[in-house]
Amino acid sequence: MWTWYDKTVSQDHERRLESELQQWRRTAELLQTRIRGLEEENGRLAGLLLERGVNVHAASTTVLELPPPPAQPLAADDDSFHSMRPDELGLLREALGGTDGVFALVLSDTRADTGGWFRRPKVWVAATRDRLAVWAAGRRPWLETIEFSRLRESLYNHVTGELVLAPALEMKRRCLRMSPLDGYRMSPLDGYRMLALIYQPQGD
Repeated sequence: MWTWYDKTVSQDHERRLESELQQWRRTAELLQTRIRGLEEENGRLAGLLLERGVNVHAASTTVLELPPPPAQPLAADDDSFHSMRPDELGLLREALGGTDGVFALVLSDTRADTGGWFRRPKVWVAATRDRLAVWAAGRRPWLETIEFSRLRESLYNHVTGELVLAPALEMKRRCLRMSPLDGYRMSPLDGYRMLALIYQPQGD
């Protein structure tokens, strides 16, 4: 049987844990803001260098060194395709005209509101040699394809675990319809694989 002292100690412990949790959240928010600030600084610097005639590769706006992009598309019988529901696979075929030429396919941890009554479905992200497709199935499904040339400031945010899609410097002055989400939660391995495809030199 707990005494008044035991309850007091337990309450103090819970308050300390809550305080530490709040502190970690504030730290994560500060780090996230700092990462975004650094990426914006890199983008502005790259833009200034380009204006002065310096040949800056688009990938120089990404802080981290990326692995080589996948050399071959996924096989037609890849497990990734079999893990999709029929409606999700149908949206993929609608977006890309089929499953041929898909170099990377990830079921992100990000969920989208597609009009369902219960749980929101997760968002799929697929990359071909020159574009990205994002979609989620449901009563009100949505999908979008975006050319890599419009995503030259994308990055992987370590703090949030998100692949953040961002338009290229020259596209910021134009009206560019993007997906209704800021980022897509996925593992660093999957995020870097997507970035490697986005930043690969044109014509490869």
